[in-house]
Amino acid sequence: MAEIEQTEARRRSSDDLLEIPAIGSFTVFGVTKRPVRLIGNTGLGEAETTALAIPLGGEYHLFLRTPASNLVKTNGVIALKLGFIRSPSGEILSPADLLAQRVATPQLIDCEEVEGDAVIGCFHLQEPRFSLFRTLLGVPDLYYWAADGEILCSDNLKALIALLPTPQLDPKVLPMHFLYRFVGGHKTYVENVHRLPAGSTLTWHAGRLELEYAKDIRDSLRQDRFSQMSDEAATFLFQRYAEVVGHYLREAAPSGKGFGSLLSGGVDSSLMQLLIDEHLAPGVERRSFSYAVDTPAFLPEVEYAVQVTQRLGTRHTFVPIAPEEYPALLIDAIRILGQPVAPESVPCVLPVARYLSQQGEDIAYLFCGAAADALHGVSKAEILWHLQRWVALPAAGLGLKLFEPLMRAVDPHKAFLMRTAVSFLPYVNDVTSPRFPCNEYGVYTDFELVRRSFDADAIRSAFACRQEEEARYLNSPSLIEKVQTLSLLSIVHPIASLWHQLFLAYGIALIHPYLDEKIVKTTYAFDPGIRFYHKGRIKPILKRLLEQRSLAEIASLPKRGSGFHLDLMQWMREGVLQDMVHAIERPPFLDKADFERKLEEPDWFTWSMLTLDLFHKNVLQA
Repeated sequence: MAEIEQTEARRRSSDDLLEIPAIGSFTVFGVTKRPVRLIGNTGLGEAETTALAIPLGGEYHLFLRTPASNLVKTNGVIALKLGFIRSPSGEILSPADLLAQRVATPQLIDCEEVEGDAVIGCFHLQEPRFSLFRTLLGVPDLYYWAADGEILCSDNLKALIALLPTPQLDPKVLPMHFLYRFVGGHKTYVENVHRLPAGSTLTWHAGRLELEYAKDIRDSLRQDRFSQMSDEAATFLFQRYAEVVGHYLREAAPSGKGFGSLLSGGVDSSLMQLLIDEHLAPGVERRSFSYAVDTPAFLPEVEYAVQVTQRLGTRHTFVPIAPEEYPALLIDAIRILGQPVAPESVPCVLPVARYLSQQGEDIAYLFCGAAADALHGVSKAEILWHLQRWVALPAAGLGLKLFEPLMRAVDPHKAFLMRTAVSFLPYVNDVTSPRFPCNEYGVYTDFELVRRSFDADAIRSAFACRQEEEARYLNSPSLIEKVQTLSLLSIVHPIASLWHQLFLAYGIALIHPYLDEKIVKTTYAFDPGIRFYHKGRIKPILKRLLEQRSLAEIASLPKRGSGFHLDLMQWMREGVLQDMVHAIERPPFLDKADFERKLEEPDWFTWSMLTLDLFHKNVLQA
């Protein structure tokens, strides 16, 4: 394992006091050289917690604060489990099981003996030593700060920031924020604070920190792939998916709490409800929920949800959101997360979490269908599929350019594909170009302004960070699979982690089966030639599964956007967000004229300025 260089930080005197607050259902832990004082709950959902401050001998103190059900203390060690974990054979593993089976020790986590969606850890009670593991594409985040022989950790960035001496924005992440609205890899928005990468182990012993990437998706490419579309292959996929959903239902059952699903009415969430139904007895009421933004752009989303929930027979609850509520939701989300939000839809899950926690609903678990798009195809998959075919043809660019005007009169959609392919073809091998598909995908910004605001090396570094993520976990030879995996790792997975934290703040466990290791690896066993786009269809396998179950009308619904970006731009220009926008403090890297123009003519660059400004004012300066 490679040793991670420790961050230099302002050293506190040994008699400084480290105060550890409790914040709802979030967890904080670490080893410090300072005395520790555990203070009361500071807000959000009250949680029955276990709080420990243990002298380890010498100068070190272990502290740990977490919901009581997350840990067990025995035989001089503590086992911690944040999320859902099982053995490869499907046996549900409690914290006590992790110790009894020696899956978890303070020296090492045996990551080959666990699957699921969790962060697990083991702490020594006599020595300054512990080990951690985050499952492959595990949704619970783990943030850490290590300096001066100490380490502080939390599954919530805001909770960790509260423990830091002088939290500062990391200026190196700004190009990535303004390009992609996300910070990728192991970095965070806070200087010297890192994120434990998915599929990684972390060990810490008396100031020495080591990190190892322990799991990836590559072994899915080494097995025999399904290369032909067939009912048998689709059925195999459904059975494996249903098996994994069953594991989560079994692990949740002993709590006695109810569960439901986030059901938007699309293919992904509809299939998730069918997978849940596989394990329910006839007559058992099924609950589903979604938010409904009161804007014209969001009406199709509501109509889809009504149609699908009636067809699937769930008792559905819409949680309404009025435009005038949105500014407060945006600030609350940033305060809870301790970081800027990315898509405009992220704050909208807060009313659902609050509804479940405040309205007497006996629901503690929500299944979410997020990530199926990245696994099975987004709308851009069709373009990438054609691009991958055409790039191998000699003089393809010239031929497509000449043929496109003729095709426009016959088939406008195919003509659009040709125009798009022509625009990408010169850059498919230029990994430093903004038009390289892996760099271009997911860009929401005024790129010319980004280029004027940051130097070329910083922008190339942001591109390289995303490419390195895909290469580390897969390094696919297929362009379409490479871009889709990049979407999975750098967009979908981070959003899932943000949603997870917002629900956890109110005591709700959000379950993401599509990000489970077994589902991810099963999905990657299907050749990209049939998985993303096949015979004119995006997400062909999932749609065939719906058709096999007499739900062809759901499979044939046109893809709808799940956001409301046109309304968002109007809100920033002259609506409910206008005052917030005009209160933005000009970033030092931005020219005054450009800044004022973005206030008057808001776009995605303005949105990134706004979320960063709110992060400064409500987190770093609070």
